[in-house]
Amino acid sequence: MKKVVFFDTETTASDTKVAEIVQISVVGETHVILNEYFKPDTPITVEAMAVHHITPMKVEKLQSFDASQSIETVRALISEGAVFAAHNIAFDAAVLANHGVVIPAKQQICTMKVARAIDENEKWQSYGLQYLRYALGLYDVEVPEGTAAHDALYDTIVLREVFGALVNMMRGQHEEVAPVIDEMIKITQEPAVIRRMPFGKYKGERLEDVPEDYIMWISQQDADNYDLLYNLQKAKSSKVPF
Repeated sequence: MKKVVFFDTETTASDTKVAEIVQISVVGETHVILNEYFKPDTPITVEAMAVHHITPMKVEKLQSFDASQSIETVRALISEGAVFAAHNIAFDAAVLANHGVVIPAKQQICTMKVARAIDENEKWQSYGLQYLRYALGLYDVEVPEGTAAHDALYDTIVLREVFGALVNMMRGQHEEVAPVIDEMIKITQEPAVIRRMPFGKYKGERLEDVPEDYIMWISQQDADNYDLLYNLQKAKSSKVPF
């Protein structure tokens, strides 16, 4: 079976074009592989600090991620063929790419996309990591003392438990986990599943009930929203220009 590692980053900004890593955590099935803070080359935005509470003073005497052993550890794991799981991995993978570290698509699992895909009966009201934790009954996750949500280590340990619960849901009658991992990778490579209109005049409506003329309008106004346009096209079995 493929080796799976779980990771999360905290960054200087929410914009992946400019974000740098200020904390990264990577954990294996039973142990913490790395958890480290870094001094970025660009300022940490107030918006980012309001989320993860990592201030310039906390990291001012530290090295950068680029100069650290942690970046080499991540590169080694990629070279070994490890599969990297993250919640909304598109963000974390893009930030790593800013540092010259690229995780191949065949080595990525997005637990957010997986949760969306398997929630066929729409029993979950959110696909956020903490929501899924409690929706899946993971009340007693053991996390390091002094950590909280939006600390990379805390989130990565919760992620590992959510991942395990999703795997068990997908296994069904199969005894082997390997096919489930392969299916998760496949889901990650595809557009995210969206079943209801997330905004606008028809917010909350099932995509198959959205009028054709509105779909055409959305395709012109929000042409970069590939996931939504893909799902609208699929739901309506019509040709929507991208």
